[in-house]
Amino acid sequence: MLDLHIAKNKDIVLAVSYGDYQIMHGGVSRYLMDYTNNLLENDISVIFFYPKTIKNLSGKTMLMKYGCKVDDKDIKGAYDIAGIISIVDDNINKEKKLREFHIHHLKDVDLEDIDCLLRNYNFSTRYFIHDYYCIATNYVEGIDYQQIHMTDHYNAYREFFDRRTIDFIAPSKVAAGVFKKAFELKKDVKVIPHQKCSIVAEGCSFEREDSSDIRVAYIGNTNREKGYEYWLEALNNKANGVTYIEYSNAKNSKNAILKSGYYQPNDLKYMVKSMKDDKIDIVVLWSICKETYSYTFFEALEAGIVIITNWESGNIAAMVEEYNAGEIYDKSELKNILCDYDYLYTLLGKNKNKDKFRVEFNPEIIELVKQSQSVSIGKTYLKNRRKKYIMFSAIYNIYNWLRVKVIKV
Repeated sequence: MLDLHIAKNKDIVLAVSYGDYQIMHGGVSRYLMDYTNNLLENDISVIFFYPKTIKNLSGKTMLMKYGCKVDDKDIKGAYDIAGIISIVDDNINKEKKLREFHIHHLKDVDLEDIDCLLRNYNFSTRYFIHDYYCIATNYVEGIDYQQIHMTDHYNAYREFFDRRTIDFIAPSKVAAGVFKKAFELKKDVKVIPHQKCSIVAEGCSFEREDSSDIRVAYIGNTNREKGYEYWLEALNNKANGVTYIEYSNAKNSKNAILKSGYYQPNDLKYMVKSMKDDKIDIVVLWSICKETYSYTFFEALEAGIVIITNWESGNIAAMVEEYNAGEIYDKSELKNILCDYDYLYTLLGKNKNKDKFRVEFNPEIIELVKQSQSVSIGKTYLKNRRKKYIMFSAIYNIYNWLRVKVIKV
């Protein structure tokens, strides 16, 4: 029997992204975890779907369907878009209302499926700009606004946005500016930061033992756009009196103390506590692409740690300036900074008395949801596909069970 979960709240948001936020890493997943928790705390349920790969016994991809969650609980099986619509319809009635559709990411999502959803429901649609995937799949070297118009990738999303009424939400002015320019949007992009910061103590002195090593940490994955190559280059010439720590997904690190498991999906303050426990003095956030937000910046800010970055890091550089949280350099300077103990010591002294911040989820998006108009149950022209998706789900579950049995044998 199909395992359907029924939303517990009267107000419901439908959301989509590129993967299961409870098992994936990265800023999008972290936001979705925080976002879902806060919507639920405000009596708003979330029906969330994401691309799901179905593989055969040899591990090759057979087809793409969608996985689904209701209020953080997995629904067993895999569904086409008619199945997702039926799940939504099962959850809305005279008492339960579908408020909005939130698009968090479209990687591996079929745009025709999203069109089908938007035809089926006349609801407010918001697109959250988490990165620049819709503009270009590779934006490390920056965006060539003339060149992107020649790519099929860009034009597919451009046509999708042009034919739909969508409200765009960006977590920073940097992200809003890039997106608006790339897609030549006529309407403004609304800026709603993922989190809000409040000062809990002004001019707070963060004490450290002067005789101890200066502890410098890199935070992030090993992707080129995060500036990992610059970090590795800097570690070739280490300074005496400096301990280098790396919070990353690297398998090993020859020149730094490696801290794995830095992301804990069920504890969004885990990294703040880890940096405090490890007595980090300086955090290196060396992205060489225009970051749309950066959770790691706000984690370091809340932990009271000096942040160094480069001018190409987008919102990281903007936030370092806004909060007076550290220093900004040319991207090539990292190797000269990290090998100079005296300079690092002076940098700590310069940033000794800093405001202490508390960082929390920004409730502004919740207020927007509460103000939106609800929509009624979807059109009936897809109802005749209900039997098809129930049958597919049953076959998928049986196949998955057999596959596990074969692998065990």
